[in-house]
Amino acid sequence: MYQIELFDNTGKAHTIWGYGCSKIMSPYDSVDLRKVRHLFPDLPDEAFQFIPERRIDILLGLNFFGLHPHGGSVAVGNLVADKFIFNNSGWCLGCSHPLLGAYHTPQLTPTANILKMAQI
Repeated sequence: MYQIELFDNTGKAHTIWGYGCSKIMSPYDSVDLRKVRHLFPDLPDEAFQFIPERRIDILLGLNFFGLHPHGGSVAVGNLVADKFIFNNSGWCLGCSHPLLGAYHTPQLTPTANILKMAQI
C-alpha cells in the first residue's frame, strides 16, 4: 500500500492511498478534443489540448470521489465538461461525441482487475 500526495492546480496537497501494480491498463487512444472545441465556447482553450496516447498512472476510486471531476457541468449530448482540479485548464471532458469518433476502451490488466474485484 502506498500513501502519496497529489497537488492540485492551486498547489494544495491531497493525500491519497492505494495499492501498487506495475501496469493498470493498456494505453488509451490519443484524443483530438479540438474537434469539439466549438461546442463549448465558454471553456478555456487549454481544455481542448490534444491528448497523446499514454498510460494511466493513477486510478482514483470512489473512496476519493471528491477529487473526481465535478461541478459546473456543461453537457452537449453525451459529452460533458466538468470542473477538474488536477490540470491547467480546470476542466475535464468525458463521455463521447460523434465528432470524436470511435475509440478503443482500455482494459484493466489482470493484476489491476484482481485488486478492483477484491476491493482491497
